[in-house]
Amino acid sequence: MPGALAIGVPEELFWTLNPRKLKPYVRAEEIRAERKDEEMWRMGLYVHRATLASTENVLAGRKSSVRYFEEPLLATSKRESEEVALTEEQEMAQVEAFFTSLEVLAANSKIAKQKTSD
Repeated sequence: MPGALAIGVPEELFWTLNPRKLKPYVRAEEIRAERKDEEMWRMGLYVHRATLASTENVLAGRKSSVRYFEEPLLATSKRESEEVALTEEQEMAQVEAFFTSLEVLAANSKIAKQKTSD
């Protein structure tokens, strides 16, 4: 029961559940722990960059090549993924190019087999 209380299952509900019905609560706690770990890891990146940038600025002055982030990391990755996103026509063109290359490979293979059999 202490484990169930620790993951947020109320005592009244705990006594009415079987172990199978507790699984979603356990999984929810795992997800919360993963998110917290990722958040703490990102915070470490921010602290590391701030420390590195300030130390470099003190030692190298204006010649410093290290700068603190211009925007939050998640905003940067979202913007970059939007820039990389393809239109539907571009995706279809890539698919068609892929299948065309497969057809060329098949034709080349067929030609090579014919030459070896002759």
